[in-house]
Amino acid sequence: MLILLSACTKGREEKALSDETFRTVYAEIIYLGELHRGDTLQLRNAIDSLLLAYETDTTALFAAARRSALDKGLIERLYSETVQRFQDMTVEDSVHTGTVPPEDDEEE
Repeated sequence: MLILLSACTKGREEKALSDETFRTVYAEIIYLGELHRGDTLQLRNAIDSLLLAYETDTTALFAAARRSALDKGLIERLYSETVQRFQDMTVEDSVHTGTVPPEDDEEE
């Protein structure tokens, strides 16, 4: 995944990412990696679009990753938010694809 990220969106002016924005973008990239597993072209396009939407590039993303790696509290929040975001997205997607069983309103 890191190689693919480094190939995406070169040449934009570097702009520092806030910790909150980094956590959001990171969580989205992890999710996109799962969503587009096996289709690197779609994954690259999705990551490019994500970085463009946040007006950033991989240089700023990696700088934020290096900064976060040095702070245990930031890393804990990053992983917590990533897991929560992934669970929320997965549940929503599962509902749309019909893979989540319907809730049974009957009480036993």
